[in-house]
Amino acid sequence: MLSCDTSVLSRRALKARIGALVLANKTKTSHIGSALSCIDILTLLYSAKELQVLDQESSQFEVILSKGHAAIALYSVLTSIGEISVDSFENYCADGHSLYGHIDHKTHPWIPLSTGSLGHGFPFGVGMAIAHERAGLNGHVFVLISDGEMNEGTTWESALIASALSLQNITVLIDYNKIQSFGRVEEVLPIEPIEEKWESFGWECKRVNGHDFTELISSITSISKRTVLILDTIKGKGVSFMEDRLEWHYKSPDNEQLSIAISELSEELN
Repeated sequence: MLSCDTSVLSRRALKARIGALVLANKTKTSHIGSALSCIDILTLLYSAKELQVLDQESSQFEVILSKGHAAIALYSVLTSIGEISVDSFENYCADGHSLYGHIDHKTHPWIPLSTGSLGHGFPFGVGMAIAHERAGLNGHVFVLISDGEMNEGTTWESALIASALSLQNITVLIDYNKIQSFGRVEEVLPIEPIEEKWESFGWECKRVNGHDFTELISSITSISKRTVLILDTIKGKGVSFMEDRLEWHYKSPDNEQLSIAISELSEELN
């Protein structure tokens, strides 16, 4: 495993959280809770090559954000590393501009697939992994899915296909914040035991703290085969009144709430 200063990643993630909150307030858009739960892993994946988290051979990889409703998280991360301009980001969800409320692949070359309808990212990722293998490429495909996407039949079909074809160049990351659109995952449609299910489909399975960069780096850099990483995360991570609360799947912060949220996150930046 290559060394990496996790403080750089932490600061980027905090700035991305603040950026997402500011735009959610400005645009009155939903899904800020879902965005905050996956910003850490997106920060790591999109900073990996620059910060040499991965070795040179494996640094040629694709990232698919299947939970496309968390678009503001991805756009904020790409802005934090200079891949999307601040001006473009500030026009998120504005008429006549290109940053929509769900992922659009035309936004940036690093976004291979438009997503929003759940269950599409993983099968696309399997197809991409097959194409890379047949073309003799050394790339790796990372697909970030929501825990609610494990309710989708396409998820399990894709898991079976990847196993049947012995694909080794794909990793699924589950943003397991344990809340989906209408309630807690265990109440809507239980998905546990996750590890046993994925292992029975022919995947290696690891459970990781999705907000701990040291754990995330260790897990990603040790991948040597077809793997699913279960990222234990918190919906609304970083903002006390949003954490683990269903309503932030839909609400946007008002001015007072935004001020409190930025104050809490700014304390960690100092």
